Amino acid sequence: MKVAVEEIGACKRRLQVEEGPEVVQDAWEKAFKRVQKEARLPGFRKGKVPAGMIKLHFADDVRQEVARHLIPDVYRQALQETRLRPVEEPDLKEVTLEEGAPLKFEAMVEIKREIGDFVGSRPPTAQEVATSKNGSTLTLPGRWETARAVARDIAALVRFQLPDDYWSRYAELVSRLTVRDVDAAAKRLLTPDRLTWVVVGDRAAIEAKVRALGFGEIAIIDADGKPVATR
Repeated sequence: MKVAVEEIGACKRRLQVEEGPEVVQDAWEKAFKRVQKEARLPGFRKGKVPAGMIKLHFADDVRQEVARHLIPDVYRQALQETRLRPVEEPDLKEVTLEEGAPLKFEAMVEIKREIGDFVGSRPPTAQEVATSKNGSTLTLPGRWETARAVARDIAALVRFQLPDDYWSRYAELVSRLTVRDVDAAAKRLLTPDRLTWVVVGDRAAIEAKVRALGFGEIAIIDADGKPVATR
C-alpha cells in the first residue's frame, strides 16, 4: 500500500491512497463468489448461476460488493499507517476501482487537533483567538430570541455564580481577551489526558465507527443517563 498525506489546514488532511492490483484481484474473486451465491436468474436455482452469466448480468453487483468491502478496509489500514485519527467519515474522491488494477482514491478527513499541542508546542494563534471572539460576540443579537434561550442563560448565571450584569458586559469582556490570556487559561484548565468525548446517535449506526477511532474506553448510556450493557 502507498499512502501520501497532505496537510490542508490545522485540522484537515488529504490522503492519496493506492492499493496493489493483487489485493484488488483477491477482493474481486471473493466478491464474485458472494454474488454468485445469492444470484438468481430464470432457469437457474439460487446460487447455481454459471460464472459466465454472473459476469454478464451481475458485473455491477460484483463491483459494488468489492467497493463496499475493500475501500473501507484499505482506508482503515491507511489510517493505521499514518496514525491519523479522523473525527468523521472521509470525503472520498477520484476513486479508481477496476478488476486486476490498483485501487486508488483520495480521502479528505477532519482530524482531532491534539489538545496537548494546544497547551504545549502549538499555542493558540492571534487569528484563532480573533475568530473565536467574533463567533462569541457577533451572534449576541440573536442569542435571546426565544424564552427558552433567555431561561438557559439565566440558569447559567445561577449555575456558575456569575454577576447579574454578566451578559450585558459579555461582549466587552470577550473583546479584552488577548492571545496571552487564552494561552494561560488553556494551560491552567485543559488536561489532555482526561478528555471525555460525548457522541450522540443511533448506536447501531455509529458504534463500530466510534470504536474504530481508537479514542479509548467507551461507556454507553441511554437517554436517561443510565449505563447500557455492551455487546
